[in-house]
Amino acid sequence: MFRRLLVVFMLFFVATGVASAQQVSVVALVVNSNGANAETETMVLALESLGARVMRYDGANASEVRAAIKAYIEQAAEADVAISYLEGAILQSDGRDFYAPAGLALRRKSDLLTQTIPLSAFVRATDLAANGGAVLVHSSDQGVSLIDGVNLVQTAPETRAGTSAILLAEAGANAVMVAGFAQQAGRPSVDLTRILADLAARPGISLSAGSSGPLVLREPAPVVVPVVTPPAELPAVTPPPVEPPVDT
Repeated sequence: MFRRLLVVFMLFFVATGVASAQQVSVVALVVNSNGANAETETMVLALESLGARVMRYDGANASEVRAAIKAYIEQAAEADVAISYLEGAILQSDGRDFYAPAGLALRRKSDLLTQTIPLSAFVRATDLAANGGAVLVHSSDQGVSLIDGVNLVQTAPETRAGTSAILLAEAGANAVMVAGFAQQAGRPSVDLTRILADLAARPGISLSAGSSGPLVLREPAPVVVPVVTPPAELPAVTPPPVEPPVDT
């Protein structure tokens, strides 16, 4: 009887206990054109706390960023969700947007084709993940010399419907964006789409259209309640009749 009560108690504890978080496969590309800083460190830690495998490149030039994207493409294709985080100058010319390394000195518009990276390359790489993802951008001048017809982007460029969204923070708003991700640590359920929407409501941060569906980074594991079949009752055993003693 005691053993049966103990088994029932243990099953009740398992069924009603707090389930551990179910992890999603996440890969993140972090590119900082001007070297590491406190905000980069915080974002890397935040992404790692969400289970992301972070590919980090500090102070990378254009050719190094191209190599980083190539490696990122291979990893994103095998992940559930992909996230790019870029710190650098986002430039726009003739309706196209480019990621520029720090200190870039443009002499002509054609330099954009050889010395910068189309922002769409990051979006396309992120789209390769099974559920898509997002491109997070901190856009500041980074010492880039502008020329006529080339402007610094201050709001998130539009993307095609159904592709990865772009969340862009102006120079003074990046700390808010980074903090928004850092606050997710320890939460059992994390939806990337919800994070992007919440941050886009803050001053200095804007969001492109992109995908509007949920992008789960972490969710509570389903609680499985085991079905316990009670043991079959043993048939009643009738003791044999006791013969009265025989007098001799």
